[in-house]
Formats: sequence, C-alpha cells, structure tokens
Amino acid sequence: MHVHSTSDLRRFWTPEWLTAIGTVGATLLALLLAGWGWISAFFFGPKLQVQVSENAPYWDPTKWGNGLDVHYFRLSIENKRTAIARGVHVFVESVELRQENGGFVPAPRFRSMFLKWAHLGGITMPALWKGMPRFCDLLHVTRPSGSGNFGERLPGLVAAHHGVLALDLEKPANSLGHLLEPGEYLLKLKVAAENYAPRIEFIELKYDGVWLEGEAMLRHIKIRKR
Repeated sequence: MHVHSTSDLRRFWTPEWLTAIGTVGATLLALLLAGWGWISAFFFGPKLQVQVSENAPYWDPTKWGNGLDVHYFRLSIENKRTAIARGVHVFVESVELRQENGGFVPAPRFRSMFLKWAHLGGITMPALWKGMPRFCDLLHVTRPSGSGNFGERLPGLVAAHHGVLALDLEKPANSLGHLLEPGEYLLKLKVAAENYAPRIEFIELKYDGVWLEGEAMLRHIKIRKR
C-alpha cells in the first residue's frame, strides 16, 4: 500500500492548480447563485395578472378636451405577491386579423410598440404593490363625426359613419398601424417588469364598426383573454 508523502501532495498545490481550482469554484458559485436567483424570483418575486373586459370599469365613456365623445377600453394589471414589481411595461408584439376562412394574418400597417398607462400617459409604471391593480389603456373609439380631427380615420377602408379602433400605443404610427378597421383580431401582449420576466397574454378583439353612446356601444365590441 502506497502512502502519499507530503512532497507528493505538494505537486498539486502549484499556482496553476490553485488557479484552476479557484476558477472552478467561482463558476460553481456563480451557477449556484444564478440558480437561486431564478428560484427566488419564480417563487417569491412579483406575479402579474392581466384582466380585460369591455364592461365597466374596463370601459370608460368620456370626452376629449373639445367635448367629443370617446369610448376607452383598458386592461388591469395586478401584482398578486408581496414583492413589489418595478418598472412595469405592456408591449403589443403583434396584431393579427381573422380572415373569412377562420385563419389569421398580420394586421396591415401595424408596428410593435408599448401601451400607455391610463391617467399616467407614459409607458412605464414605476411600481406595482400587491392588491393595487392599475389600468393600462388598450384602445379607444372616437365618435366618427369628429374622429378625423384626431387623425383617426381610414378613408377607403372604413365608412365615414363607422368607428375606428385606435390602439393606445406610445406614439401614433406614421403608417397608421395603430388604427384598426372593424373586424376580429388577436393581439399578442408581453407584460414584464425589471424584476419579472415577460409573460405572454393573448387578447381577442371583435368590433362591427357601429358607434353608439353609453352602454349600447357594448353590444358591438367584445374584448376577451384567450
């Protein structure tokens, strides 16, 4: 039986070996910390829940500054956990239009952008605490007789007496991609925060173009989570 002497063991305690051992140890520690960070965020971090409807309080009939009637439709974003969600964003990644055969194709002109937070105007909600949901503007429909004053008409696509769906994106698109003619759509959203990985949500939207005042409007527009 061979017994390693002290001199034999010293061969392994060279600067090169110590460097290699330190590198492996640092790598294992980094992996362990990264794994714990992912586990901690998954089980103990914020958890955002999206709700949507065409009924109040998600529906808000109001007026523009000039007195023109407009129907707003919103999402609610709620944090279901104690950990505060910071820097929350809602991103519209795609909008697809249903065809007569039941399939979907990309909506013409649309370009991906963030939505704006209701009453805040910006695209970033600084913080969401547990049990304190906030609304995010999804879209609005302006009274057709005056919607042209806001650049919300689609001549040649939508009759003058019909409404146009205007997505409340961070900026009106020069392509008019934020404007949708009456039809049936599927919206793909991503909800994320600085400490919350993007979560995908699908919203089904259907509008027949009729514009009416008050609750009568709700018979002509449907908004649901898929």
